[in-house]
Amino acid sequence: MSESERRAHIGSITAKGGFLNEAEIVSHFNDWKESQLAQSWLKIMGYDFKKVTSLEAIHIPTKISKVTALNFGISNEEYQEATKFKKADAQLKIVIGAPAKSNKINI
Repeated sequence: MSESERRAHIGSITAKGGFLNEAEIVSHFNDWKESQLAQSWLKIMGYDFKKVTSLEAIHIPTKISKVTALNFGISNEEYQEATKFKKADAQLKIVIGAPAKSNKINI
């Protein structure tokens, strides 16, 4: 295997591992009541998980159509920015107390 082929192979493995990691992160956040890992992440992000009343995490695919993105609740402006810079692979909606106090976070 040539050096360039070896590097391409390593890059492919790394990318595939990243996609699996994103799905696992979303899974942990969706199980935030039981997942100590998600609870520690919430704490690191400045949230008291005991005050969280609901949390919804979704995985944003690497390639997503505008229609699908809008169905996920992503605004047109967020879609344009995400497809231009690909800033997030997962989105969290955290509700603390009343639903009016929800935060949407891209990670």
